[in-house]
Amino acid sequence: MPSIINSNPMELLRAQCREVSESDRIDIATMINDYLGQLHPDWVVDQNHQTLDRQFSFKDYFEVMLFANYVAALSSQENHHPKMTLEYKTALLEYHTHSAQGLSINDFICAAKIDQYLGSLS
Repeated sequence: MPSIINSNPMELLRAQCREVSESDRIDIATMINDYLGQLHPDWVVDQNHQTLDRQFSFKDYFEVMLFANYVAALSSQENHHPKMTLEYKTALLEYHTHSAQGLSINDFICAAKIDQYLGSLS
């Protein structure tokens, strides 16, 4: 997939997830370089460059569930679903594009939209 997003963080927010395949993958190093810096610094790419992960902390379980419901709605809208692990005051998201067998632009688009949502709550 060609790099469709420039260094402007607003571009990730305007983008919509689309169907991708392994042949659409761009160079992982290029993708990480182009997109990871546009996200909150707590997002990390695992050592095998297969997942985009972030752990979130909340005041209580109710806030965790509000967040989980937002992620569920976003996932449905974008048709891109993370692995989500919920605990009493934390949530862990792991994005991975199965059809691309690794990371894709879709992972970064969803992460940016989650960052925007959390920023709007501050």
